[in-house]
Amino acid sequence: MSITTKWYDANETILLETFEGKWSLNDYIALVDEAANLLGQKNHIVHLICDFTGTKTMPTGNTLVAMRHADKKAPKNQGHTVFVNPGAFINVILNIAKNSGMKVAENVHVSKSVDEASKLIQSLLALEVAHGNL
Repeated sequence: MSITTKWYDANETILLETFEGKWSLNDYIALVDEAANLLGQKNHIVHLICDFTGTKTMPTGNTLVAMRHADKKAPKNQGHTVFVNPGAFINVILNIAKNSGMKVAENVHVSKSVDEASKLIQSLLALEVAHGNL
């Protein structure tokens, strides 16, 4: 599998998913299951950073089936998701998911680097605290 996961921070509040080289929809579905399991072990909100910087190819197959799987498996404690360099195809899929009302696409954002994604999550959390949403 060319998708790896690791905790981005010591408090395990951000899960970094790194996509490299060629990956398949089965790899993605396995990632969704692994992430749901990791998030399910936490009693706090966990945010995701999905880094597509190291991949240029997209998997073949029914992407919407994979997105529905991700929507069904999204834990209640999943917070913001930031896609790093997702490319045009993934942006189209994200827009379809948002427009079709998939919960997993509600808090999705895009950035140009993992560092920028981390800062974006911190900014979004600060706004939520300022508005009394946390």
